[in-house]
This record gives sequence, structure tokens and C-alpha cells, in this order.
Amino acid sequence: MRALVSIGLLGVLLAGCGDDDDPGNRDGGPDAGGGTDSGPSPCGVCAAPLTACDTETVTCVECVADDDCRMRYCDLDSHSCVVCTQDSHCPEPSASNCDPSTHRCTGCLLDEDCAGMAGTPLCDTAGTGGRCVECTAADATACGTFSCNVLGGVCTTTPDRSVRTCGNCVADSECTNTAERCVFMAFMMSVRTTGYCLAPPVGMSCPRPYPVGLGGRRSFSGEPEGTYCGIDEDTTTCEALLDLIDGTTCTAATDCGTTGAADGLCETVSGTSGRCTIPCMIDDQCPAGLSCTGGHCA
Repeated sequence: MRALVSIGLLGVLLAGCGDDDDPGNRDGGPDAGGGTDSGPSPCGVCAAPLTACDTETVTCVECVADDDCRMRYCDLDSHSCVVCTQDSHCPEPSASNCDPSTHRCTGCLLDEDCAGMAGTPLCDTAGTGGRCVECTAADATACGTFSCNVLGGVCTTTPDRSVRTCGNCVADSECTNTAERCVFMAFMMSVRTTGYCLAPPVGMSCPRPYPVGLGGRRSFSGEPEGTYCGIDEDTTTCEALLDLIDGTTCTAATDCGTTGAADGLCETVSGTSGRCTIPCMIDDQCPAGLSCTGGHCA
């Protein structure tokens, strides 16, 4: 009788041990409806910076997925974290292309590199490095009947063919005269911040009041360097000349031309005092009907 009790107690103890060792009866075990344990990494312990395990080569690497890279992306060929692996990782207009050799964002090369850039679908390669822009000199379709500021790559609110000779401009298409170009100019050796609509010489001559041939000038829209008929940039500006042409009234020279530039004069013109005019040396510097008298157009 004593032997039967001992055998029964031993059976209970062995059954209890079996329950404790069976993972299927643990909370979270497979038999309990929980997830499975993937087991230890085949690479062992991977230390920083190589914290991921490439199971194909059984080596520790920097990454095997984007989640392994903080604020970056995983290049699956080298298993390293990089700035980009595709163009969509490059959101800046001036760096919209992911260079596959360096995995860095660079300027665009083709319009296709700007496909994901809202509002700037064209690649402008005219400057240093390509940039995605709204419009270019070659394609201003997005601007409709308005001009494209090629330097900024944006559409303006200035209608095409609306700017007169010597008027301020940022694009060739703004010039009313189709022969004119939006040309860089200067005053007293300082380059002006905007362009001006000027025409090339007719034959070898420049008509008044634009008798000065300005050589080596390029246009805002990228036309090759050329010579354009302009004014004496050492003594006056287009603004001052247009004040003269428009008959602008004045009480002092500071009322004429560009503010603070000392490019205009307030004198008697055609017998009327208090009119804006410009310095001159020859009659051809003055508009038709005026002559160079006393050092100014009158």
C-alpha cells in the first residue's frame, strides 16, 4: 500500500514538471494563440554601428531596411544608410535628383527629375547645377500670356510685349519691339538690378536717343552676348531718359531719374521750366525735336 502511494505521488510530480516545460502552455506560446519567437539572430550580437543582421550573408551590417536608418534610407546593395535611394527622397528644387553613384541629392539633369516637384516641373540647367523651376526661356507655357523671369525660373505678372524701349524688364518677351532684348545695363560702373529693353543696331548705326553701342551684353533670357543701342551709362539712366520723354515735371534734380542716383537734371526744356532732362554732349543723345544745349537736352 505504501509503495502504491509513493508511485502515485511521483506521477503527479512528473506531470507537473511536464506542464512547466511545455512552451505551448505558456502565456503567448504558439498553442496559446500568441506570436512565435524568431529565436536568436544568426549573426549573434551586432554592435553599433553595424546593428542589423544580413541573414543572407550572416554578417552584421548597418541596415537591411529603411527602419534601421534614422532620418535616412537604406541602400540594399551596400547595406548602408544614405541620404537617398530614389528621387522622391530629394524634395528641394535645387537638389531633386538622387545620384545613384553617391546616393546624394543633386541638381536635376532632365525634366523627368522634376516630375515629383509640384509647381516646378521643368529642369533648368542654364545655371550652376540643375534646378526645378516653373518656367524656362525655352518653355514658358505655364506663364500663359505673361513673361517668365528666367533668372528666378518663375512666372511674372508682366504681360508679354508690354514694355517700351528703355523700360524695366526681366524677360525678352516683355519688350514691345520684338527685335529688342531685355539687356543688362549699368550706371557709373555699377550693374543695375533689372534689365532694360534695347534693340540691336540697324546696320552699323544706332538711332537717337540711343546712340551708344553697348557691346558684350547678354539678355536676361539667355540670348548670346551682342551689341545693343543704348545711352551713356556714365552720366544717365533709362529712368532719367524716360522722364525726359514723358515730360515729367520737377522742382529739383532729385525728382528725376532713379532715386538717389544723380542721373537726371531739372532744367528748362522746350521753353518750359521745371522739366526733367538728362546730361548730354551731342544732339543724338536727345529725343527727336530736342538738342543738346548747355550740357543737357533742351
